[in-house]
This record gives sequence, C-alpha cells and structure tokens, in this order.
Amino acid sequence: MDLDDILDVLKAYHFGVITEKDALEALDGTSSLELLMAEVELVAGGFRGSDIKKISKLYVDLVRGGSDRLLRELDEDHPILVYIKEHKILECNLIRLDMLASSLKKGMIGPDLKNVDTILRNLDQLNIHSLREENVLFPAIEERMTGEFATRLRILIREHSDVRCMLDNLKELFQDPDKNRKDIVEEIHCLVYTLNHHKFIEDDMLYPLAARQIDDWDLFKDRSDDIGYCEFLPLP
Repeated sequence: MDLDDILDVLKAYHFGVITEKDALEALDGTSSLELLMAEVELVAGGFRGSDIKKISKLYVDLVRGGSDRLLRELDEDHPILVYIKEHKILECNLIRLDMLASSLKKGMIGPDLKNVDTILRNLDQLNIHSLREENVLFPAIEERMTGEFATRLRILIREHSDVRCMLDNLKELFQDPDKNRKDIVEEIHCLVYTLNHHKFIEDDMLYPLAARQIDDWDLFKDRSDDIGYCEFLPLP
C-alpha cells in the first residue's frame, strides 16, 4: 500500500465512509514510518489537531506496544529507554493532574490541589527532556531519513512549545483556583490530550524507529549527558 492509498483509507474513516474495523483491516501491516508520513500529509493538507484525534485511535490500535517491546529488547542504560522511562513518570503526574481536574469540575477541591506545585514542577521537567530530543535525537533521526520526515519532527517541536505555554498558563491560573476553576479544567484537559498523543507518537512510533536507525549510541549518550536529564520530585 503506497502513501496515497493510506491517505485514502484515513480520510474515508475520518469522514465516516468506512468503519473503524474496515480501516484497521485495510491498514494492517502498515509500518510506523508510513503512518507518520501519512499524518504529515494530513496536517499539510489542512487537518488540525481535533481532526487527527479520531485518526489517532487507529494508530494506537495499529502500533500499540512499541515502547513495551523496547523495554524488553534494549539494555537498561540505553538512551532510548531513558526517554521512555521519563515518559512513564510524566504519565503518572498527568494522571494526578487529570484527577484534580475531575474534582474541580465537580466543584470539589480534591486532595491533589496541595500537590499541584510538585506535579507542575515535575511536568516542567519536560523542558530538559524536549531539549535532548530537539538537539540530539531529532537531528540523529533526520540525518538518516528522507527530507519529508523533518516535517513530522517540526510538528513534535511545535507541540513541545505548545505544552510549555499550557504549563505556564496553568501556573498562572492556579494562583486563584476558585476563581479560575473552569479555565483550569479546560487547560488540563487540553494538556492531557496533547501530551498523551505526543507521548504515543514518540513511544510507539518514533523511538522504535530511532532504535533501528541510529547506531552510534556512545556519541548519542555523550551529547545527551551534556544537556542533562529530568530530576523528578516524588509524589505523596
């Protein structure tokens, strides 16, 4: 199946012409790289984040478990596993933040409000995580892939910037949680969706691709060490 065929299936599913089952059957065997390139084409053609949301569910079903396979296959100190393990800790903090949003939506403060500074501080560690990706991982991938793949990397970099803005907004809103309750809930939901989709693209599609394409891991690790790693605070 070539790229145009993949795009036809994704668009047909998005617009309700075919069912999810039909789309999954048609795309069975499609590689992570092909799916990533299809997403690039959709975004270039005018699809927005809300449009991609439905298609993302197909991607999850098609390539689920890429990071779990890497956890089993790669050495414990492999640089790619560092990214995955950081994501797992960030995911725990996202869950706690989402629980807080649910409490606020119901009109309750919730026990996690007193921990919000720790949660946001841990999510701020995305900055160092993203810095390593943008300065070490992404250039290493781009060197080994076609020029079109750089478009998908630019989307990920833009999402890094979007997340930083969301976190800054949340910090400001949490200065007065009673007054800003509705805005906090909306911003958390947007942040959780953005990060979960972003994490899925990297964990189950980009990182497995990088593990296959990159071979000079000693140099990769040296450059990563120069930038540094996330330092998380324990959650109560």
